[in-house]
Amino acid sequence: MKINELREIEGVVEVLEHNDSYEVKIKNDEQVSNVFEYVSRCQNIKLFDVKLPSLNEIFVSKVGKSYEE
Repeated sequence: MKINELREIEGVVEVLEHNDSYEVKIKNDEQVSNVFEYVSRCQNIKLFDVKLPSLNEIFVSKVGKSYEE
């Protein structure tokens, strides 16, 4: 998988690289199929998981600051 190509997919906001995985943040659910289409052509993909944002992530995206202590 080429990270630069992943970042260029319409609707991709951010790509975070972890030890053995990638976290792809997208604008909304409509972009899931764009990302899946690209990932399905890549080799060595073992898991494709779609997760909804947490309440804290939604709050931070709307307000712009986390208030966790």
